[in-house]
Amino acid sequence: MRTSTSLSCCLYLFGTIVASPCFSQDGPDSDLPDLGGYIEGPKWQEGNTSLPPYPQADHLLKLDIDRSGQRFNYFIDSKSIETTDSGVVRYTVVIESNSGSKNVLYEGIRCLTDEYRTYAYGTSSGEFSAARTSTWTEIRDTDVMKHRDGLLKLYLCSDQQISLKPTTILQRIRYPEDFQNSGDRDF
Repeated sequence: MRTSTSLSCCLYLFGTIVASPCFSQDGPDSDLPDLGGYIEGPKWQEGNTSLPPYPQADHLLKLDIDRSGQRFNYFIDSKSIETTDSGVVRYTVVIESNSGSKNVLYEGIRCLTDEYRTYAYGTSSGEFSAARTSTWTEIRDTDVMKHRDGLLKLYLCSDQQISLKPTTILQRIRYPEDFQNSGDRDF
């Protein structure tokens, strides 16, 4: 019986390409495979962030985000779009209400985890002020996060949750009808 168990264990381990001993020799569970030795890779780290220049009106591109009863218009600063080595797409977004008031945010979206982070807020003096607290937060399809959900699904990320290149992102923003609902989400 021990031979067939050993053979089964070794075949299992060979099939999953795990290079560890088939049995642990200690304790009552000596017939169970020892899958120890798994070493987790380094924890994900975003890297350094520096604030971009404050957005200029002639660099703003309107985002096509479908909303019924839309009270806001969303614009992205074409000069601020950056894809990092850590898989984050950073951008400056301008949110303008129907009354003309504006909010300016410098944010990042991590495509792999569907999360966003706000790094800085625009001030009335035309500068960025770093956020006091800035953590990664799940993007949800709600009114408050509608622009982030649209950026995630339509512009910044592939269907495989990979961040797109800035040139591809700009094409999607300028010509949304070419990408939306086409299934063509190449990068």
